[in-house]
Amino acid sequence: MQTEIALSTTELEFIALSEGLWSTIPLIGLVAKFCEKVVPTQLCMPKIYCRVFEDNNGAIKLAKCQKYRSCTKHINIKYWHFMEYVLRYNIEILPIDTKDQLADIFTKRMPQKTFERLRDKVQEID
Repeated sequence: MQTEIALSTTELEFIALSEGLWSTIPLIGLVAKFCEKVVPTQLCMPKIYCRVFEDNNGAIKLAKCQKYRSCTKHINIKYWHFMEYVLRYNIEILPIDTKDQLADIFTKRMPQKTFERLRDKVQEID
C-alpha cells in the first residue's frame, strides 16, 4: 500500500516499481554472497541481474534516466534507491505490453477472458 499520493500514472508506476525493487535488491545481494561462497574464484563468478517488466513508458524513461525533471522533482528521494543498480546493469527494466503484464491479474479489474488468459500464463511459469 502506498503512503503517498501520486499525481500521475507515470509517477504511480515509478513508485510501484521502486517498492517492488525494495525487496528484490537484498535478494540480489544474498545470491551474490552465496555465489562468492560456492564459487570463490573471480574467474568464473556469475553475473547476477534482475529483469523487471514495466508497461508504462514514462516510468521506464524515468527509471532509466538519472536526471530530475521539473515535473518529477517532487517525487520523494526514497523512491530513487534502485538507480545505482540500473546504471550498473544489475537491474534491467524492459517494456511489456499492458495486455501481457502478468502483475495486472493481481491489481486490476478485467474481463473474464483476459483474466483466464493471464491466469493460464501464470500457471505455465510453475
